[in-house]
Amino acid sequence: FATSRLARLPSAGPGRCSTHRNAAVPRRQGCAQYCLGRVQMRTEGTAAASAASHLLACFSAVSLGLLGPDITSLSHPNAAWAALPMPEAEYARLAEVRGQLQDQKNAAAEVILTRSLELWQKSDQPPLEIATILKDRGNARQLNNPQGALEDLDAALKLYSQMSAEEQPNEDVVGATFLRGQVNQRLSQLEAAERDFSAALDLDGENPFLWSARGDTRVRRADWSGAAQDYLTAEKQFKVIGDKIRRTLAAADASIAMYGSGEKNAALEKMAQVGKQARNDVASNDPENIPRLQEIARKEAELHLVRAGVAWKEGKTAEAGGNWARGCVRLEGYAMDAGNRAALRGSQADDAARRVMTGPSRQDMAEDVLASFLGMETGSNYVRDRESDKPLWN
Repeated sequence: FATSRLARLPSAGPGRCSTHRNAAVPRRQGCAQYCLGRVQMRTEGTAAASAASHLLACFSAVSLGLLGPDITSLSHPNAAWAALPMPEAEYARLAEVRGQLQDQKNAAAEVILTRSLELWQKSDQPPLEIATILKDRGNARQLNNPQGALEDLDAALKLYSQMSAEEQPNEDVVGATFLRGQVNQRLSQLEAAERDFSAALDLDGENPFLWSARGDTRVRRADWSGAAQDYLTAEKQFKVIGDKIRRTLAAADASIAMYGSGEKNAALEKMAQVGKQARNDVASNDPENIPRLQEIARKEAELHLVRAGVAWKEGKTAEAGGNWARGCVRLEGYAMDAGNRAALRGSQADDAARRVMTGPSRQDMAEDVLASFLGMETGSNYVRDRESDKPLWN
């Protein structure tokens, strides 16, 4: 949910002054003179002349490209005019973060975001942009530096809370609150995590990821009944958006929570439903879905073991033995498959490193030609990251 979206960073757009976004003034040819005129109209005396000449020098240097990335170190005698336009290169650098977060290159993303945060704060850029950078750095930090991530997300949400209802970006607030819930969950601060997920649901009650996340937290707090309701809601909403894989995962989680809450018969029915869905409804050739398909295999195996335990307790030894055997076979298959896929990912990483050093092989070039002939993007997951080392034409 959160790791795949980089929030909007509004920029001036082509041909506009980023300080005066609504002014129909070319950035390079008239921006400095326009801004200087605004200063002169609003101020008087020698202080005004000093401020105006300083601002003119700054804008002229920016427009001519004379200042490097450290333009924000320039001081200004009048704090009201201290916010200089951020060069487009800085926005482009932030755009790189989107791909890095999606590729789990969190350390590289954090470096860019930390540098950008310093620039944005020094130059007194809009609070919305600063909050977005804080939110994204919190996302990048959540695995390796959860406490730092928590501080970033607290700061981002504080900035959002200081905005008016019209200025406040609802989607970004939901995303930051969700991320903070995940970080609190990672830090085992379960009450705070549930509070965050509930707050996010108040803003976006039709988001199945939020219901599922709160269900996970409630399971860890042994609130089985509350978790079951959350998972069932997530299951319904995943069905609405057509996500069969996550719908099946939510149903599996719901069945365990229902059993924990004492709804044995309903839980066993739900477990049987999960088995049918896993066999008949769930399929995907998208490499990005492979981990979730593996998770379904694991959860289906675990449900067989639960059903075996229930049957054994009721004296149904034959039924218990059958479920136990199926569960063990599925778990063994899951473990072997996971190991094979891990080895394949290592091989693919080696191939990628080879291509960087020596260029594409003949097979790579042939696959690109075939993919183009079939109307496929040569850089797509189906071509580059498919779960097979056989040629594309096999």
